[in-house]
Amino acid sequence: MKKYTGRAGFLCFALTFAVAAGGCGASQQQGKGAGADAFITEDSIEAESGSAAEQEEAGSGTVLRQNTEQQAEQNRAVDAQIELMNFGNTGRNIVEIPQFVTESGESTRAMEDLNAETESLQELYEKVKGEDDGVSFVEIRSYIMPTTRFLQVTTTYCEYPTYGTWGDLMTLAYDTKTDTAITAREALEMSGYTGDQLSTSVHKAFVKAGLSGQIESTEMEGFELDDTGKVTAIYMKLGVRAEESDSSFEAFYRYVPSTGKIFMMAFSDEDEGDGSEEISGSEMTQ
Repeated sequence: MKKYTGRAGFLCFALTFAVAAGGCGASQQQGKGAGADAFITEDSIEAESGSAAEQEEAGSGTVLRQNTEQQAEQNRAVDAQIELMNFGNTGRNIVEIPQFVTESGESTRAMEDLNAETESLQELYEKVKGEDDGVSFVEIRSYIMPTTRFLQVTTTYCEYPTYGTWGDLMTLAYDTKTDTAITAREALEMSGYTGDQLSTSVHKAFVKAGLSGQIESTEMEGFELDDTGKVTAIYMKLGVRAEESDSSFEAFYRYVPSTGKIFMMAFSDEDEGDGSEEISGSEMTQ
């Protein structure tokens, strides 16, 4: 099992204490006798004071409990790590399914949301394993690319035998500073593109690179973030039809918004020593 632990450089916690603000008032008690003058007793002052103190203590206690829970949630975020779960590889099956966890075994809502995204990967493996036809197998490979702030993992997955496609991929990222889950949906918004704008930009980059064939489909499936949360690369699955042919294929490309260039993606299975693997891209021939 591969594991990478990511920790934020620092995290600031702010506790806010709310104290009920009320005006000073005097309650009046009416004497038993008719027409008796109103008066304030020492007992009534003590009772009023005690009531206010109890309210203040109760109010502060509520806020303290809320902030304690928030701090605990943030502490779990700082202790977040990625584990690659191996579901009993058999035959030619390769299964590395990422899970966002903490050292304590607890998780935040954001981690649970990210782990829910990987359930389809386990379902794919169970489907292929259940077929047991001696022909079908699945490869699910994960590549961890952490920064100081973000835990990022990109997983490629494909059922074999297959022809003309590399399968699919997904990138999941966890912000250890804000306890936030980031998928391709959020990353697209963070990039500043709309879906149509991204598709147009990728088409232009593809043509500018002088590549043969025509793009038939574009789909954003992954991304890279730097420590500031900037989307530095977008992983595209492109469907391309070869020129003067009816054949087509699907492959992964790495588009760099800052330069407008596109790269063919390459994946390295070599362990880098810290639980991470490499995803790179060689620039297309001009």
